[in-house]
Amino acid sequence: MYSYLNFIHSKWNKLLIYNNIFININLIIVVFFIFYCPFFFSQEKTIKNNVTLFFDYNTNAPNSINNTHYEDYYVDLKSYKNYRAAYGAGIGWGLSFKRIIHPNILLYLSPSYHKGFNSHVVYHKTDSTEKNGYIQSKQILLNPGIQLQVPIQRFYVIMQCGVIIPIKVNSTYKEEDSFMETKLEWNYSYNFNAGFQGGIGINVPIIRNLYLGILLHGKLCSFTLKDAHLERFDQNGVSLINDLDEYDKHYIYHEDLNNFSNNNLMNSKYDVKLAKDELTKSHSFSSLGIQFSISYEF
Repeated sequence: MYSYLNFIHSKWNKLLIYNNIFININLIIVVFFIFYCPFFFSQEKTIKNNVTLFFDYNTNAPNSINNTHYEDYYVDLKSYKNYRAAYGAGIGWGLSFKRIIHPNILLYLSPSYHKGFNSHVVYHKTDSTEKNGYIQSKQILLNPGIQLQVPIQRFYVIMQCGVIIPIKVNSTYKEEDSFMETKLEWNYSYNFNAGFQGGIGINVPIIRNLYLGILLHGKLCSFTLKDAHLERFDQNGVSLINDLDEYDKHYIYHEDLNNFSNNNLMNSKYDVKLAKDELTKSHSFSSLGIQFSISYEF
């Protein structure tokens, strides 16, 4: 089982690397054609302002998650060699409002909602035992950007890139451990630091002013934890959540941390700066997916 999960993890890391390369290459291509577009494309066939309804299916892989507060009272993470996201998936939907600024270039603003399924996190202990956790994420995002549409016979080749502006992001983390049949459930909220997205695909006309599209797209974000709430803590089939005080159930992660913040790790560290850096460090998030859309020109 351990070797199989290592194999999955290695393939997953390669996928995330390819996703990051994909976004960077896509950005370079779009920027290049924006500056040199008039020299390459005919003005005879032009695009129009349009609105697009889209649905996508994507990988959903938080590259890391901060669980350091666990070590305070019931899980000693120091006995674990590492932890990792093994696999995951998600769905999303939203609208894109696009306005033409050049015969082949549009600016777009795309509000969207994304929900991640159970991303599988595997913990490997130094004694070669394992335990598993699952992360479910929800994201409400605003995605402004620029899109290039190249007319080729009866369809358009699409290339786009932009940024990600988070409106609301949170996740639920569930874990089951054979030790005393422990079951945990945490709710996390996040602050994004930065985000980028890009894609390449095609639009095909079906009737007048109506197009079907397919887009291969990727996202790359970094974020910091805002806070965490413990919603469930069971051992041997008995709920112990009511035996914990608020100090143990609510953890704060933000730039205002100090010696009196409600966070055990923060308060137990002699070096306040070291503890603050540990709790507020950024984490990366990548996804790669396929987007299906229907667009109406006006």
